[in-house]
Parts: sequence; structure tokens; C-alpha cells
Amino acid sequence: MEYLSEHREAVNHCITGFSIKKADYTKLTPADLGVKGDDSNHVYIKKNTSLDSINFVFGSKTRDSVIFINDDVLCKNVKFVVKNQGNIIYIGAGSRLNNTSIATTGKQDFVMIGAGVSITSTTTISTGLSSGKMTNGVIIGDHCLLASEIVIRAADGHLILDQHTRKQINKSASPIVIEPYCWIGQRTAILKNVRVGACSIISFGAVVTKSAPRFSLLAGIPAQIKDISGKVWLRNNSQEAKDILSMYEKRFSLKDKSLSK
Repeated sequence: MEYLSEHREAVNHCITGFSIKKADYTKLTPADLGVKGDDSNHVYIKKNTSLDSINFVFGSKTRDSVIFINDDVLCKNVKFVVKNQGNIIYIGAGSRLNNTSIATTGKQDFVMIGAGVSITSTTTISTGLSSGKMTNGVIIGDHCLLASEIVIRAADGHLILDQHTRKQINKSASPIVIEPYCWIGQRTAILKNVRVGACSIISFGAVVTKSAPRFSLLAGIPAQIKDISGKVWLRNNSQEAKDILSMYEKRFSLKDKSLSK
């Protein structure tokens, strides 16, 4: 997985305790799962994670691709589609995925979902079909909350060419990065090359095409950015939710508006 090195800082920033040490997981082949696929592809799982409600799809040309599912992950009607060589999907500990489709399409594409992430329903996360470069992907940080009917796509579905040179002009330049503790509203779309800073809120129906710093509100088509420093969202009134909120208030300074550490 050396090719992930150029994105390792973003992964470690967004996903606490990120580990793909294979010895810590139980390894399964497509044959073990009762699905079609070359046995160079593997699914790695940890304890207290059931695969009963997961549909694994490996493309006919898929080789050397891996899916890591950490401790205590709950999946309901989830589909993982791995179509190419050297793809990685990672699901962090304690995450909850409901009626979710995750697809990797280009060589060495990846989708990384952090710990404690909740995806409510009917959400599609895809690396797209015309990335223009290897190691194209999506990183979703710890404790993000995703509502229903969301589309996150790291690259476009088709090439757009210059009529004179025939060169592709819509290449994906960087993965989508959603930093920890963001609330993503229903029917939003997050498109290529976007990085959303921690503790931000994306409003209902927004189409996000530009990056935003921490503590931002994104709303509209295309989404406009409003500074909400001094404000922070709370999932509910449970003590667990309050403790999570407090953790991120301590971690991310309200005065620091940068997009990374």
C-alpha cells in the first residue's frame, strides 16, 4: 500500500488509529464469501462485525484489491463494488452504514471511512470513472454524520476533452477529504477536489464544488461558504454525543481556520 503514502497525512488526520495491519484482521477471499472474483482480492474483518447484510462485488479484472472492516461495524443493505487493480476500502471501528453503496473504479482508487461514522440511508460514495490519475479517492473523517440521499463522487463520470488537443480537461487532482465531525445534510452532493474542514455543516440540497475551512456552513447550488466560528453542532442530548462534541472542541481550535493540522 505504498502508493497511499502521498495521502497518508490526510488519512491520519481524519481517521484516528487508522490501521491496515493485516495480521490484526481475519482474511477472507471472494471464494470464502461465496462471490465471484480473483483470489488475489481479500476482505479483512475484525471482531463483532457481521457480513450478512453486505454485498461484495469484484469486477472481472479486479486484482490485488482489499476491503478492511474494523471492530463493531454495523452494515445494513450495504454494497461494496471494487472494479480495478489495487483498490482499497476501509471502514473504521464502530461505524454504522445503512443502505449505502461504495464503489472504486480506477486503478489504486480508495475510499476511507473513519471511526464512529453514521450513514443514515441511500447514500452513494464513488471514486468516479475518469479520475485522470491513480490514487484517486474519498476520505471521510471520524464521527461524521451523513443523512440520506447523499452523493460523494471524487471524479466525473465521463471525460471532457479539448476539441483541438483531445486532452482531458476534467481530471481529478486530489481526493475528496471530509475532516472529522462534519454534519452532511440530506440530498447533498460533494464533488471532486473538495476538502471540507472539521466541525462543518453542509445544508440540505447543497452542491459542494469548492473547499471550505473548519467551522463552515455550506449551503446552496453551488454551495456558498459561511463562517460559523463559535458555533458547533450536537447530534443529540445523550452523554455520548456531548462527550464527542467536547473532544472535537478541544482538538480543533476555533481560531485555527486551516484545512489541516
